Amino acid sequence: MRSFRTVVLLLTVPFCGPALAAPFCPPRAAELQAGIYVRRDDTGLPLAAMEQFELSTRRSVDLFYVIRSIGDRAGAVVVKRARFGVLLDDDAPPAGQVNLARNSASADCPGLRPTYSGKVSIQAYEDYHDHGLETSSALSQTSITGSARDELKAFHTSYKTAAGCRETDSKSGANGFYIARNNRSQFSFDTKVVDIGMPEPAFDIATRWASKVASLVVSPVGASEGARLRERSVELLPYQTQNGFACVAFSLDGRLPKQMLRVNDLEGQWVQGISREVRLGPGSKGRLRQP
Repeated sequence: MRSFRTVVLLLTVPFCGPALAAPFCPPRAAELQAGIYVRRDDTGLPLAAMEQFELSTRRSVDLFYVIRSIGDRAGAVVVKRARFGVLLDDDAPPAGQVNLARNSASADCPGLRPTYSGKVSIQAYEDYHDHGLETSSALSQTSITGSARDELKAFHTSYKTAAGCRETDSKSGANGFYIARNNRSQFSFDTKVVDIGMPEPAFDIATRWASKVASLVVSPVGASEGARLRERSVELLPYQTQNGFACVAFSLDGRLPKQMLRVNDLEGQWVQGISREVRLGPGSKGRLRQP
């Protein structure tokens, strides 16, 4: 199992379209402050280019995320991609599924697959990350590779902290006790779950039953905007800072202007207080950082 590198040529798994060269962090990334950047192909220099998110046809864009820390630490970056709008014939993944990919795992936390690529149903993904469930009918659904819960456990990994290895799907805080805004909640496509956290599972189950009853008398117009998310994919990128710096690279194979991108540094919320998810796309008011 390989170790981390600071500025790496990260091999990402393309979720649709032809195979592309692996995205990478440009040499000048070490000069930048924390944030998300677009990499310009002709020079390899970072460029804040929001116009690249305003194309009506599908296009691949290489990006990178700069992490700064006081002292060195490990962690993992969550990259969530999706598209608002109507179902299209060439959606990838197809309706009702979430693509999952992880490029590496920590050498300091053994017993985990070094890489992972797979998919689960949206319902299984939400049961696990929005509601914190360990068992449900969706999580128990099986395929040739095992249950949906098996897939999610294989997708997640862990990283080394001062207190030991911390799982990316942990529901505990730094003190080891349950906390609503935990690592697992940061994988949600629901911004309320990301910002506030998930409820205790027993309370959540009761709330969900009440919501189902209420949905029978609520007009479909009032349905959650999140229900219209298409082409969901999630990538998990572990990292290790060196001299207070790390850079992770990834790509966005997007179709705009309805494309959504969200990036979240898991460990940043524990060592640097509540870190906000970077959100780009409809209604996000997000911006790429200037170099």
